[in-house]
Parts: sequence; C-alpha cells; structure tokens
Amino acid sequence: MKRYPRSVTPKFTEADFERLRTSADRDGKRLGEWCRDKLLEMVNGKEPSACDQALLAEIAATQSITVSLFFAFARDGKLPEQKVREILERAQQKKYTEALDLLRQAHASCLNGNLSADTDEPPTRLRR
Repeated sequence: MKRYPRSVTPKFTEADFERLRTSADRDGKRLGEWCRDKLLEMVNGKEPSACDQALLAEIAATQSITVSLFFAFARDGKLPEQKVREILERAQQKKYTEALDLLRQAHASCLNGNLSADTDEPPTRLRR
C-alpha cells in the first residue's frame, strides 16, 4: 500500500456515506482509495469512455456533413451525387480525430476555468 503524506477528511451523512461505500465496492476498491481516485479525476479530468468518444465522433461528423452540404449547395446551387459522397467520406475519415480534438479542447478549457455550463462560447473548432 502506497503512503501519502497529506490528507483531506470530509464529513458525510449516513446516507451519503453508504452511497460512497456502495460505489467503492462496485469498483472493487477500498473507500479511501476510491474517494482519492474520484477527487483526482475531478481535478485532472477523467478520460472519456469509448462510448463518449464514439458519440461525440458521430455528432462531429453529422455537423461536418451538414455544414459542408449547406456550403456546397450555397456555392454551386446544386449537389451532385459525387460531391455528396466526397463530403460523407471526408467526414467519416476525420470524425474520431475531430472528436478527440474537441474533447482535449473542452478538457483544457475546464482546467483553465474557461468553460462552464453557463457560457455560450463554443470550442474553437465550432466557431465560424
């Protein structure tokens, strides 16, 4: 067992304590270890799950496709099938890279205190 020189001792109601203990048990950890891990995740940022990344990738691809189709139609006045296929393929190829970039931007903004639930400012990639 690793030793840590500093400690934090929060107080909990019985109900909250039982919820914490149940969560720690579910993760197979001692309560103190589980609490430490969760606190550090809050400060350092938790790695997004594969599901989070996949969902954000699909959303980013959908946005890219929609915007690209609008711009192509506005510019050319038509959407040939080949152009639509190119737009779809490009979005599919870039979606996971873009999703990871968005997650990194959001994480960095949160760590810097620049992104909160009450801001209307989107991540840089989404600005037009």
